[in-house]
Amino acid sequence: MNTVLETIQARHSVRSYLSTPVESDKLQAIIDAYRQAPNSINGQQTSIIIIQDEVRKAKMMEYSFGQPYIG
Repeated sequence: MNTVLETIQARHSVRSYLSTPVESDKLQAIIDAYRQAPNSINGQQTSIIIIQDEVRKAKMMEYSFGQPYIG
């Protein structure tokens, strides 16, 4: 099987997180990959929000109708 198909088939969403912060080099790699990702008609109509403060995370969870993975 070609590597693109293998990568697509191996993809999954994680909804269980550790309480340890993401290291800054890994966070930067995620941001770089996000910026390089294709999107509809190259409209760049997405946003990434990084919240590391626990109080702000709790507030964002409240705004997101209590979705636990937000907090």
